[in-house]
Amino acid sequence: MKSLYELAVLLILSVAQQCVQSYSSSYKYIMADFKRCQREKPDVVLWVQGRLLDQQRRAVIRELLANKRAWPKDIRVTTFFAVGMCNSRKAHVSLQYEFEVFKDILQNDYHG
Repeated sequence: MKSLYELAVLLILSVAQQCVQSYSSSYKYIMADFKRCQREKPDVVLWVQGRLLDQQRRAVIRELLANKRAWPKDIRVTTFFAVGMCNSRKAHVSLQYEFEVFKDILQNDYHG
């Protein structure tokens, strides 16, 4: 029999998954790994809104908040960084590389 905590986590994950599916169908995503939560089954999802050019800020957050060592061993944490568009080809290539390495970037065209 599942504990109250386990049932609450399952409910939260179910609601979160429905929100992500709804959100993902409402906007045009350039980069996203929406199956990441299904694979990792996190207890905590950190959703960080920022600018595409904030690469150093994302690196600090990955090291301090998104680092698995910063959390109790039985808590699984997944981080997503939501960013918009930029006209710079160089910035886009850099973001694409960051996405390939960390799989935590959600790039969205909020205007299109």
